Amino acid sequence: MKLNKLFTFIAFISCLGISAWLITDFFGVLIMFLILYRWIIIPLLILYLISIIETIFSLIRRGYKSNQIKLTSHLITLMVIGALVINNTDLFKSQSVLNATLHDDLNHYTLTLRKNGNCEIDWIGMFGVSGSYEGAYKMKGDTIIFTKVPYENDFIPDTVYWNREEQAIFITKDDKGNFSNTKSFLNHFEVNSN
Repeated sequence: MKLNKLFTFIAFISCLGISAWLITDFFGVLIMFLILYRWIIIPLLILYLISIIETIFSLIRRGYKSNQIKLTSHLITLMVIGALVINNTDLFKSQSVLNATLHDDLNHYTLTLRKNGNCEIDWIGMFGVSGSYEGAYKMKGDTIIFTKVPYENDFIPDTVYWNREEQAIFITKDDKGNFSNTKSFLNHFEVNSN
């Protein structure tokens, strides 16, 4: 009986710890926390795997009634994992019209334009730190005008040029105020699809 209480405690603690760590993905720091707190997270992952295996065997031997706490703990963890998977998909978003990427030294930006006029920029930085900015746009020929800029500073202007021949969205202008048509570092998004 004492062994069953120990495994119930391990299941509860490991599921609570893993769920808390997984929730950090909503804030874009999942990998960063794994790197910084590996001495806590890795043992929790090991305990979690042991707990899953023990819960399966205990469920077969003792049945549902004596394993309710363990099953509830694992169910909550699975619900957190499911929420993360759904959050990271386009399941509840409008269809993508265009995807484009921009790489700099430290970050990777992905611009997504959607059919309903919404857009977002998802970025991934060093050590897996990530974030997302939402905005709105309208098309005027080959010009994309952001009615709500999907970024928090002026890194990306409110008007950009989509050069279909170059398969690029240019974000910089020359001295005359015309959009650049020559690809160089940090002046364009590479178009992935349209």
